[in-house]
Amino acid sequence: MSEVQKVTETYESSGVKWVTGLEVEALRIGAKASRNPVRNELIILMLYRHGLRESELCNLQLEVINLDEARIFIKRVKNGNDFIHPIA
Repeated sequence: MSEVQKVTETYESSGVKWVTGLEVEALRIGAKASRNPVRNELIILMLYRHGLRESELCNLQLEVINLDEARIFIKRVKNGNDFIHPIA
């Protein structure tokens, strides 16, 4: 059994839904064709790379972004651990 098949079976049996890398790339292509391509692609990348929920992204404040150190403080909403993420 291949690794992809194992992951797919685990994904389907767990009931958990997440976005795959291929789906993210399709979303990024779609974002580039939108009216605000830079903003929309950034939103997609932030959600995917940092594992953010919509509400976590929407509630970000400028004060939590440190461009000098390339870090962002993420305040989790559902009993998660708050964390400082590097900005790529």
